[in-house]
Amino acid sequence: MTKTTPNVDQASTFFEIASDFRDPLDAVREAISNAFDAGAKEIRISATMADHRGQKELVVQFQDDGVGMDQIRLIQKFQRLRLSLI
Repeated sequence: MTKTTPNVDQASTFFEIASDFRDPLDAVREAISNAFDAGAKEIRISATMADHRGQKELVVQFQDDGVGMDQIRLIQKFQRLRLSLI
């Protein structure tokens, strides 16, 4: 499987996510639901505080062992969000 790393415009991505989910817990539920849909048997969620430009921010990471998206679906998804791939 070829590894594709998206180069994400954080401001655009945040705006897209914020408009999709009014309640922050909806984003968490969606991430977990997507992992199950991808056949994940293990989901790891971690939360840390990070310093970003002098301000503290919460960073939440999701990892799972689901099948994920192939390169074509990943590119289509990020093109829809107007993001570029490197």
